[in-house]
Amino acid sequence: MADEPLDRRISREIRERLKQSRAAVLEYERLEAALQALDTMDGDTTTKSRPRRPSTPRTRTRAPRGANREKALSAIRDQPGISIAQLSAATGITKNVLYGLTRTLTERGLIERVDGADGAVGFRIIEPAGAAAEPVEAAGDGAAGSQATEAPKRQRRTRRSREQIAPESSGSEVQPEPAEHADPV
Repeated sequence: MADEPLDRRISREIRERLKQSRAAVLEYERLEAALQALDTMDGDTTTKSRPRRPSTPRTRTRAPRGANREKALSAIRDQPGISIAQLSAATGITKNVLYGLTRTLTERGLIERVDGADGAVGFRIIEPAGAAAEPVEAAGDGAAGSQATEAPKRQRRTRRSREQIAPESSGSEVQPEPAEHADPV
């Protein structure tokens, strides 16, 4: 065998390995046929695979537009000085949603931040001047002339808008830095 050419030796080794692996291939085909037979008895004609995960695993459905705002305003009206945690427990709205909602309602002048009894920040409804007996109207409900439709909406700043707001100074003037977002309650 030492004088056997290299190509013949490789060819012989490949044939030997094919003979050895043929048994495994036959076993694989028999097991696959048995599995298909079992699946057919269960009424399933295809091989079982893992079920696909849904593309968006939502556990909750979204609330209708303005529903969270109405719930929050109602709870704040019923319990002045209510904190975010208490508001979340009372309304079922997540704290993350409430942080943004209370910030928006504060900016629109519908509610104000107050110090709670336990040191936590709470919220209460702002009564319009001269309208103490009138009920507070919800923001953005589409009514013409409401306070919420006249108030400007909060705008997000992007890197480009910050650069446009604060152009390079000549060195003699000191430009104030844009205020960072306040702590989210």
